Amino acid sequence: MPEDLVPKLGAMDWGTQTAGSTPALDVVLINLPWASFRRPSIQIGLLGSLARQRGHRVELAHINLELAARLGKPLYDLIAEHRATSLGDWLFARAAFPQTAPPAERFLARYGQTVMEMVDRIGGAITLDALVAFRETGAERFLAEQITRHDWAKADLIGLTSTFQQNTACFAMARLLKRQTPQALVVAGGANFDGDMGAEWFGAVPALDVVVRGEGDVAFPQLLAALAQGAPLDTVPNLLLRTPSGVKATADAPLFDKLDDLPVPDYDEYFARAERTGLLSVGARRDVDLPVETSRGCWWGERRHCTFCGLNGQAMAFRSKSPERAMDEFAALARRYRSYRLFAVDNIVNMRFHKTLFPNLAEQGTSYDLFYEVKSGLPPDRLRELRAAGVARIQPGIESLNTRVLGLMKKGVRAIANVNLLRWCAILDIEVSWNLIWGFPDETDADYLPQIDLMAEVFHLPPPLAASRIWIERFSPLFRDRAAGDTAIVPEESLGHAYPPSVNLKRAAYFFEYDLQTEVSPETYARFGSVAAAWRDRYFAAERPKLTYRFSEGFLQIDDLRGCGHDGIFTYEDAEAQLYRDMAHIPRTLEQLGQNSKLDRTRLSAAVDEFCARGLAMRDGDQVLALALPHRLIGHKGAP
Repeated sequence: MPEDLVPKLGAMDWGTQTAGSTPALDVVLINLPWASFRRPSIQIGLLGSLARQRGHRVELAHINLELAARLGKPLYDLIAEHRATSLGDWLFARAAFPQTAPPAERFLARYGQTVMEMVDRIGGAITLDALVAFRETGAERFLAEQITRHDWAKADLIGLTSTFQQNTACFAMARLLKRQTPQALVVAGGANFDGDMGAEWFGAVPALDVVVRGEGDVAFPQLLAALAQGAPLDTVPNLLLRTPSGVKATADAPLFDKLDDLPVPDYDEYFARAERTGLLSVGARRDVDLPVETSRGCWWGERRHCTFCGLNGQAMAFRSKSPERAMDEFAALARRYRSYRLFAVDNIVNMRFHKTLFPNLAEQGTSYDLFYEVKSGLPPDRLRELRAAGVARIQPGIESLNTRVLGLMKKGVRAIANVNLLRWCAILDIEVSWNLIWGFPDETDADYLPQIDLMAEVFHLPPPLAASRIWIERFSPLFRDRAAGDTAIVPEESLGHAYPPSVNLKRAAYFFEYDLQTEVSPETYARFGSVAAAWRDRYFAAERPKLTYRFSEGFLQIDDLRGCGHDGIFTYEDAEAQLYRDMAHIPRTLEQLGQNSKLDRTRLSAAVDEFCARGLAMRDGDQVLALALPHRLIGHKGAP
């Protein structure tokens, strides 16, 4: 093995406390509900390591685990993963805004049935009355108990992170901290404070002393240094501060691009607390995802920003760690925390890793179970490279199985490539998570009726997690192009039932609603959603739909057990057998297929038409693709 591929474990920087000229501070960083309890927080883990690196005393606190243990995993999971309404923020709203939070009845009148249908799916005994009781008194009591249990009386700075539905828990904790630990500077940061959102939330929550805007790699250590030295905080970049004249934003720091210089995130406290609360068995860490960051930003978004995507906020520029650093960090995390499940938080995989990191991991023979978000439509060779490197879980931005709709999204991929990605994920045993979204401007029924027919023919492929109407995200092109002068764009409705009217949700919200004026009938959208749901139901049923082929020299047999009206056994010989095989790797045009076929153009076209008519293949413009999977799947146990 080349020496430069050997992990340099001793050289990895975990933010070990070092002595310095700056006085040491007592720093507490808290991860609040509704962050997932299934993995540690990379946000506080990284900032904690950065603070220790500069000699400060740091305590991390995954308070979200305490609530998960109290509510039980299924109910906590349900609320933490819920995105259709602001249920998580509603549950802590009274604790955050005790005098001005909207009455519970307003939310329940609009969403109570939806909430109980969710709860019923997990078989829980929770009632709406119990949820209301938690909102009215239980949430504040829970946070107050956590403050009492921890010794934060000497803390100089307490940091709170907020992404998605952590907001009201963050604001409630800030209010209680100012009452019980008045000596501490209460600082908040996270994605919920990007752009206008940060200033609006800061103005609405007087218990917050400082907000860190955007990435904190530079701002947070400088904030600690300024606080320790008694220097003015307005010299620190990326902050929101309170002044007699109102909220002041300090200068913006350049985007941090030296990712190799960052320490390894500290997850010690997460595992200690998870084991103490019973969420994890002592020593059983095989199924715990370790968040790891190998890049930031989105290289595709720099070129063509997907119209619906609001991720990255104002930090789209793509930056990456070196492959050597990534390998060292993977090894260090696995060794320290006894888990090989690594969860890359990157928005998109660095394509250069296909020539560096992934071949090196495959050569080293590591046993990682890696998750990455990837570009949609990846070809088979790229998927093979990922699988050989241990990337067994991916989230591709598929979003649609219609090429015109994908063009409206600016995805830069055809539907046929997305279907082929699903085929090869099944062949290579790669777990794939993806969604269907609908409701884009200028869609028509003609974009959805063929897609509905296609979906019914691919029930043997991994289904979408969900099919839902698009919400507009702040920072997305759809938001940017409409927010300037269009009064029809409004914050997502349920937010108004969680936050007091004093909060200007047009400035504070991340999710918005808008009538995007499509030409698709409601009936077509309803049918689209029902077919997507049927796909999931059928795929996870006891008898999973199957469409497989077997091949030998001059003979091919296709077994169709999809239950979509074409069931049977289809056999093809000689040139037609080879033709189907040639269609089963990547999408091809008739011209490309003809170069390797003994069939003349007329017979070849007729054979392809027959494959498509029987639902054994799909056509997308001038490209065609076989839909059947090989009988022996490459990535599965016992397969070649």
